[in-house]
Amino acid sequence: MVAGRLQEKNGYFYIVLSYKDSSGKRKEPWFKTGLKVKGNKRLAEDMLLEYRTNFNTITGRLKSQEEEQKSQLLFGDYISAWLEKHRYNIGITTYEGYSICVNRIIKPYFNDRGILLETIKPSDIEEFYRYEMTHGNNGKGVSGKTAIHYHANIRKCLQDAFKEGLISYNPADLVKRPVAEEYIASYYNAQEIKTLLKVVKDAPIEFACHMASYYGLRRGEIVGLKWSAFDFTYNTVTIKHTASVVKIDGKRSVLMQDRTKTKKSHRTLPISQELKDLLLKMRQEQEQNKKLFGSAYNHTYDEYVYVDRMGNIVKPDYVTKHFSIVLENNNLKKIRFHDLRHSCATMLRHLGVKMEDIQQYLGHSNIVTTEKTYAHFEKEQNNRSLELIMKALSEKEEPDFEM
Repeated sequence: MVAGRLQEKNGYFYIVLSYKDSSGKRKEPWFKTGLKVKGNKRLAEDMLLEYRTNFNTITGRLKSQEEEQKSQLLFGDYISAWLEKHRYNIGITTYEGYSICVNRIIKPYFNDRGILLETIKPSDIEEFYRYEMTHGNNGKGVSGKTAIHYHANIRKCLQDAFKEGLISYNPADLVKRPVAEEYIASYYNAQEIKTLLKVVKDAPIEFACHMASYYGLRRGEIVGLKWSAFDFTYNTVTIKHTASVVKIDGKRSVLMQDRTKTKKSHRTLPISQELKDLLLKMRQEQEQNKKLFGSAYNHTYDEYVYVDRMGNIVKPDYVTKHFSIVLENNNLKKIRFHDLRHSCATMLRHLGVKMEDIQQYLGHSNIVTTEKTYAHFEKEQNNRSLELIMKALSEKEEPDFEM
């Protein structure tokens, strides 16, 4: 509520408000009440309170009825409506992730506490992060990385509210951004990958393990591969399609997209004779299955490489789940399927490939991602360097001989 007072002039009451605009400049606008001084002080005071309550310091005028309704808008309701407004400006997988953050986590928290859009404070947002990192995820507490996702949504939403004139500043700008925990990826060494590839030979998971180990492909990139991506004349494969699991209208399904995760993810890689042989075998099996199952065969995914015996696309979830089963059944070290991508990068570093080239090979959007993800390798290299120095300095000196 802005400051204000009654001022008498020519026998009438005037309302004088006092506030600072967005640039910090003090302003004192006058408003006519139409009330004569004699006998109308109580009415004038009521009008003063109304003006002080309904004055918009951003627009420099009294709030309209619509603005007054918005001033009572709960922040949780606003951010939910904000997301829906932007639904068709973002990818469906991105929307799904945002929707979980906003409608299942952010909206209930702020609405349950009655926090309004117009009065939300930096401390309200900070308290939300503290609560989620200690009590969220069914009491386990969410990670710093998850809290960063919350922060991104809240900040973008409040920035739009600021641009619309609904708030005088973006309180999220005054909040310390949550910090993500340092992540060190697990990985297989060369011998462990060789063992894995022997175990999955001729199994449904073979193609996925091959592409992740040799090429560092993401799960969605493997499932999204089309036959047209392979050029057997120049022996290359272009990563330009992806598949992802999405939840649409409450039903989970696989979304096939003719685009990659980022622009840098669109890349062309060489193919080996071993991969060509594997692809030839898969192509022959597909043709045989089409004849074997006849009209029961699903031709929807004929252009895709990774399908099952009935022609159905192999789902990303199947890759993850079946990979874990293979490791357990064969008593292999437990890692995530995505860690085969890390393993590929680690082998490249051991072979002396520059970080910039690994970035390009894996399709990372920037080299910082590559450096952070594979920091364990640099630590190992530093340890080896220290061992070499210690060994050199601990050796006995050769005796000096006078000539």
